[in-house]
Parts: sequence; structure tokens; C-alpha cells
Amino acid sequence: EQRFMKDFLPSSQYKNIFEPTTFLMLGGRGVGKTALFKLLNYSTARKQFYQQLNRNTFEDFDKTYWLTGFGLKKPFPTSFVIEKTMTHCNSEQWRTFWIGLLTGAILASYPIQQYSLKLPSNVQDVLTNHLSRLSEWLPLVEQHLEEVSDFLDELDSLLVNEDEWIFISYDEL
Repeated sequence: EQRFMKDFLPSSQYKNIFEPTTFLMLGGRGVGKTALFKLLNYSTARKQFYQQLNRNTFEDFDKTYWLTGFGLKKPFPTSFVIEKTMTHCNSEQWRTFWIGLLTGAILASYPIQQYSLKLPSNVQDVLTNHLSRLSEWLPLVEQHLEEVSDFLDELDSLLVNEDEWIFISYDEL
């Protein structure tokens, strides 16, 4: 983390990454998107960067969770598997894919154990332990889409009540 921070050149153009309304960050190849997302995954570096930008977006910056929603390394499905599986899918199937990926990222990195959130145990198990196996979890998420959506809605309500935020970065898509 220290080495990464030493080599990272912060840009004031990144200041909006800390805004709760920021939904999407776009940029050409080589402009620093991947470097920024890597920085955001290091808690100390993220906090230093936040302070360098003099941001006061959150009253309590420590109540934010930064998760990786997709990357080329495990536990995510490979691009080849995604292309092969999803090539002829309709918009509902793609939505199921993104909901499953989002839920898997949350299960892997957010401390949901402290809450009594309900998710079918087989869905929770496959998204927690086999997120890279798209062929295993996609049909399960599709079969239990209402329960998975309810889980995400309950989590959203809890986050609002606790004044907590989850930021999820999807890089290398």
C-alpha cells in the first residue's frame, strides 16, 4: 500500500468520486481509472487521498465501505466465461447477472453478519464461495431473484438507518 501511494499521482479531477451521487466514472485508456480504483481499495491510502482533496462529503468517513464489484482476478468470473454465458442474453438476464455480482461482492466484503438479513442459504453459499462460477450462481439468483432483491432492499434500509455508505467499483470490464 505504501509503495502504491508513493507512485500514485492524485488528480483534483477525481474529487467527485467521493460524492454519493457519483454513479459512473468514464475515461479513455490510460487516464488512471484502474489506479484510482486500486487506491480506493486501500483504506489508509483512500483516507489520505480524501483528506488531500479536502472533501467534507461525509460527516463520518469511517462509515463508508469500499468494495470491488468486479475485477479480472478471483473471485470474479473471467471475461471469457461472461462472454460465453451472456452473449445471447436479454436485458432481464443481464440484470440478474449484475444483481448476483453485486450481492456476491457485498457478501464477500461487507459485515452483514451483524444484521439479520435473509437470503436463501444455497444462494448465499454459492455467491460467497463460488462467485467465479457463473454457471452455478446465475440460475440460482434467477430462481431466487425476489429473495435476493429483498435482501438488497433490506440492506439499503439498514444502511440508510445507520447512515452508512457502500461504494462499489467495477473495473476492468
